[in-house]
Amino acid sequence: MRKIIGLVSIAGLALGVPFFVAPPVSQAVSITSVTVVVGGSTFSGCVTAALCTNKIWDLGATGVDIGTGSTAPLILTQTSGFNFDTSDIAGLTSGSPAPTVTVNGNLFTDSAKVLSNLGTDPLGAAHEEAVDWGTAIGTVGGIRVWVGYADTAHTNPCTDADGNCLPENPWQGTPGATFLGSPVTDGPSGCARPGITSCFDAGAIRIEAVSGVPEPSALLLLGTGLVGLAAWRRKHLQKNA
Repeated sequence: MRKIIGLVSIAGLALGVPFFVAPPVSQAVSITSVTVVVGGSTFSGCVTAALCTNKIWDLGATGVDIGTGSTAPLILTQTSGFNFDTSDIAGLTSGSPAPTVTVNGNLFTDSAKVLSNLGTDPLGAAHEEAVDWGTAIGTVGGIRVWVGYADTAHTNPCTDADGNCLPENPWQGTPGATFLGSPVTDGPSGCARPGITSCFDAGAIRIEAVSGVPEPSALLLLGTGLVGLAAWRRKHLQKNA
């Protein structure tokens, strides 16, 4: 009985120790394709040499590398004029399907319809649409996605929690972030809010990597433990043969 207990203890040590001595390692992910579908409209980002429907984001020659958590997120919003004003799409209603975001082939659904403003944008100079990042809309394939809305263009009070009309932290200027977007700097072209000459009226997407891959040293230790267990078992059988 003591031999069996010893065998079980060694097995437990071999299997369990690696996960105590070595935490997960952060893994960078390269974002090479993003597709957003809102109503009947599609907005895309892909690498420089690729063709994608309504390409508004150039993801560089080989993609955008993102880090784990908030260390190096990718943030996407309008890049030319109001070209990602995702609530201002002809035919949107409250009954329109939820917007979707596909990143590297992984599908995420904006069930709360943040990007489409619930399909109820009345247009005009007053209606305010700002929404903070809130809760991530999903984690798939080592990628986590949030959606928000940036709206510094309209005159009603900002509707986000801190009242600055942006889904910030992270946003433009955040250290480590890749920000693909640009505000409109000509007030008469669409900024109605007094005193604002650099404004956004656009959906926003935040993409980050998720940790969880074991360290190579942990895998090595696990393998070493199993080899030792096998050697002990072999010696035990030979001794009792």
